[in-house]
Amino acid sequence: MTENKYAWQEKTFQLWANTGFKGTLYACTSAGKTRCGANCIKQYLEFFPLDRVWIVANTKEVINQWKAECKDIPDLEYFTYLAAVSRFEKLKRENRERFFPQLLILDECHIVMAKASGRVLDYGVEHILGMSGTPNGSERKIGPIFQKVNYDEANIAETQIHLVKFPPTEKEMQKYIKQTNSINGYREKWPYSTYYNDPRLQMLYLKRRQITYKFESRLLHAIKLIEKNKERKIMCFCMLQEQAKKLSSELLARGIDNTLHLSTHEGLSRFINGDVNICISCKKLQVGFNYPEADVAIIVSTATAPLTLCQTIGRVIRPLDGKHADVYILLAEGTSDESIDENKIFVKDKITMTTIDKI
Repeated sequence: MTENKYAWQEKTFQLWANTGFKGTLYACTSAGKTRCGANCIKQYLEFFPLDRVWIVANTKEVINQWKAECKDIPDLEYFTYLAAVSRFEKLKRENRERFFPQLLILDECHIVMAKASGRVLDYGVEHILGMSGTPNGSERKIGPIFQKVNYDEANIAETQIHLVKFPPTEKEMQKYIKQTNSINGYREKWPYSTYYNDPRLQMLYLKRRQITYKFESRLLHAIKLIEKNKERKIMCFCMLQEQAKKLSSELLARGIDNTLHLSTHEGLSRFINGDVNICISCKKLQVGFNYPEADVAIIVSTATAPLTLCQTIGRVIRPLDGKHADVYILLAEGTSDESIDENKIFVKDKITMTTIDKI
């Protein structure tokens, strides 16, 4: 990220103030929300110098990014969503509500749509700044979207998205088709059921996604792509821990060093410090992680939801001088993976999409 504010950030504080300091910034991934949030905090404290400010983020890695960005702003407190709820409850039990914050900064605020994390909004905090590239309805809980920043306004690297299609084995497709038949049979029996209103149908769909995640060809194609790009800074994303571990082991067996990051205690520092240039993660780094040097993403398996894909792709499109990013998304032919190919939301001024049938 450059040292200068991006042009769109010059308007943010006033637009937020116009909502009574209770609204949502809708800015695409990698637009520079952390820096913008720090600027807003500084300007807010000029008006309310005695107010307590809590910064709430999805992971400890993202919290560390906030701490670095806000290092010259004293007395801020930092929490993950569940830790913030726990802190609120502790203060409430001890009758110390006077130590509640007057301002909540909610990074990746779509997380409040989850029941447990959404409790962070239950304690009557007057001022809130929600920020997300995928608000997903959270603005209805937090406050209106007061500014929308798209890829055309954001400073992002030029990016090529490659849809890498592969055929599952006959046995794999048989399992997939069997589960599809179960879904169709259920929908015939319960025609008004949808993924969103029927947990039983939702489980049938999720089970089918699990089947597609486990297709063995994914690892073979991922390894080819890693070998092709192994001199670059690669982030690999898996939906299953067992898949991430197996990919890491397969690479090590081929003499390709890598780091596996499945929790806050594992491996990420080796990637950031340059000891290795391949980091394999299982959903842990899909949201909010900021490391502009990463210029290749290999999405080994993914949810098909645009929200998840936008967040994941955002890990490697952050700008750096002279950077070109490549994103490879592995798609199993004849499965629900192909819905990604039908969705052109990623085609922007600096983001193009192509299909690869053979590596």
